[in-house]
Amino acid sequence: MSDFFSPSVTYALFVLGGLAILAEASLTTFGVASVIAVVFGAGVVFGVNTDGLIWWPLVIAGLSVVLSALPLALHRRIRGLELGATFVMGLGSLLFAVVNKDLITAVMAVVVTVAFYFVTTKLFEMVDSVNNARSPVGMDSMINEQATVRKWSGTSGTVILRGSYWTCDGPPGLSAGQSVRIVSHDGMRLGVIYDG
Repeated sequence: MSDFFSPSVTYALFVLGGLAILAEASLTTFGVASVIAVVFGAGVVFGVNTDGLIWWPLVIAGLSVVLSALPLALHRRIRGLELGATFVMGLGSLLFAVVNKDLITAVMAVVVTVAFYFVTTKLFEMVDSVNNARSPVGMDSMINEQATVRKWSGTSGTVILRGSYWTCDGPPGLSAGQSVRIVSHDGMRLGVIYDG
């Protein structure tokens, strides 16, 4: 069994477990990825114990997964974190290869470190696109839409948007037929500005 759990196999299990944690943090897989991460983590512990590997550098590399997973789970991108987490991943991974005297693991560590940067950057871009996406339904979906004034008096009136009449507030002086842009909503009442 010791031949199977070489440093490179143990490291590969560690990497796969880290990927599962990042998947859980960014995609919310309802625990499936977390269970997979625990299984891979058990493989890492077994490999370390079976081969008597020096394990502490994996803690450093694991910190990079935590540094990336927390902001992903909170849907808050912290600029520059991808590079910092990548540095920590590379440091821990290469230390693991060096202290366990395994060239294959060292090569894997370099490849994984580069891939880690691209994977975390892509995950953060996906989180950004979800956070900045326009709502497809509900009142928020109307923001920045154009509407046509049906009737207007003072600073309120009615507009036609998507074939429906909506009450709204806006600047004085608008008149029927003018184009307006939806900029806000308060309950079921829209806020508009002139969009001539």
